[in-house]
Amino acid sequence: MTEAAARTAPHVLVGRPEGRGSGLQLRLRQQGCRVSNVPLLAIAPCPVELPEGELPDLLVFVSVSSVEHGVPQLDQKAPGWRSTRCYAVGPATMQALVEQGIEAQTPRQGSNSEALLAEPAFHEAGHVWVVRGRDGRDLLEQTLRARGCEVRLIDVYERTLPQTATSVITELMQRDPPQMVILTSVQSARNWRICAGAAWNIPVLLLVSTRMQQEIQGWGKVQLCLSQGASDEALLDAVVAWQEQMR
Repeated sequence: MTEAAARTAPHVLVGRPEGRGSGLQLRLRQQGCRVSNVPLLAIAPCPVELPEGELPDLLVFVSVSSVEHGVPQLDQKAPGWRSTRCYAVGPATMQALVEQGIEAQTPRQGSNSEALLAEPAFHEAGHVWVVRGRDGRDLLEQTLRARGCEVRLIDVYERTLPQTATSVITELMQRDPPQMVILTSVQSARNWRICAGAAWNIPVLLLVSTRMQQEIQGWGKVQLCLSQGASDEALLDAVVAWQEQMR
């Protein structure tokens, strides 16, 4: 990108956790964007306790982090769990399981909890484990319990606000504010609001679900874009559509 093009290129901030946004950043730069990477979530492991000898009918992993922090603990504390039928909420989580040598399935249509709950297996299961982050979304738990299913939530990590995020974003908003901020969870959106302060709603916020959209619309006047999911491809498509609108 030439110096002149760089001055006029749209500035996009990627708020994914550390180490999770490199592929997206590269593709955004190839698309002609200037990119800032400021992780808005830090992931820390949580120890879990599991009853000996008990295994579910189905086991759900809700995120890449749930695989990274959950698989080692399950291997240690729930021998035989790898023979359990496993589901991943989305393609990135599925790929993380494949890399761990675990056979798994994703919903046939969609990549969220609603799509997972539409699968026939989740109408038939009597006992399900959900491997997730602490204080995660409770739709799976509530819906499955309403169907008469026994659900065990296995919290294997927690999300925190990175220590340096506020100072980095404060400086960035003064020096070179982004025109768009990519947020892939409600917690990252909440952290963005904390870090950016009164300027939180100046950029366009690119979100990955209608659930995020509904919550953030309740915070006040803000410009929102919605992607078709949290994958790099879906986010890039949304950014390209936004660029076309800007032109």
